[in-house]
Amino acid sequence: MLLFVVLSGHVFSQAKRKSHSGFYKEHEFAVDIGAFYSPVMNKDFIGFNFDVKYYWSKRFSTGGTISYSTKRTSDNFGYVDSLPRLDYTSSGWINEVSVVKTERFKLNITLNNAFAQLELVDRSIRKRSSYNTSSIFFSSYPKTIASNFYYIAEPGLDMSIAIDKSRSFYLTLKSKYRFAFGKTNFGPNKALSTYYLGLCLTAIIK
Repeated sequence: MLLFVVLSGHVFSQAKRKSHSGFYKEHEFAVDIGAFYSPVMNKDFIGFNFDVKYYWSKRFSTGGTISYSTKRTSDNFGYVDSLPRLDYTSSGWINEVSVVKTERFKLNITLNNAFAQLELVDRSIRKRSSYNTSSIFFSSYPKTIASNFYYIAEPGLDMSIAIDKSRSFYLTLKSKYRFAFGKTNFGPNKALSTYYLGLCLTAIIK
């Protein structure tokens, strides 16, 4: 991720701003920060989403995406744990093409390729971080009981509406379907293959 930021910053510093519409110009960045909802294993996951996209043309962009969510559950999936919780994390590559584009509205087709992890942890068992086990002010985290790893492909649509006169900020609605591929250690194999809805604030960095 650090390498992506450094390379993106170099490209941005060399880019020229070219636009006739004033809406998502060439050689600009779009940063999305928001929340998402997705049902996983019959549980309602609400989490955090962060995207960074670089517009190398007026209609095409590419970048990185990160999502995180956590959900307490009473289901221990056959393991002996007293306070189970599910942690979901994904990170990957996002590509986007604009199919409808006006001064204040944009409809995009998106495709995310990412790796995801779903962890079953026990909140009743805490483990100290290895780097400061002797410190009085130690940090700790719950014990991992089992982990599932997936490759995911997420085709979808993004709709953006400008919310200021300068068209620097947009409200973006994301709708996707997640196809997940991987071998699971708990839960059904297709548990992560489901829909994904997101709402975020998009900022244009010129």
